Amino acid sequence: MYCKKCGAELNEDDAFCHQCGSKLTNHTDESDIANIICAVIGLTMPIVGAVLYYVFKKSNPKAAKTANICSWIGFLIQIILLLVRYNLMFY
Repeated sequence: MYCKKCGAELNEDDAFCHQCGSKLTNHTDESDIANIICAVIGLTMPIVGAVLYYVFKKSNPKAAKTANICSWIGFLIQIILLLVRYNLMFY
């Protein structure tokens, strides 16, 4: 679980964030959906995933982190596929 304001990692039974002191609420449904959307977009379209990172950086740090990680993974997968395709053209 992460703080919605600062993104600090929290325990499930915490009532307040130990980093910024904000009161914690159950926001798992909305946060989980945003996280999944950012992951899918980041993997399939890395540039859009990088943009999502900057859009959600302050409002939803967990989704921003997921978008960033997935955009890098998507970028690396596309580079690998490009190299494989390039090498197969010459054999």
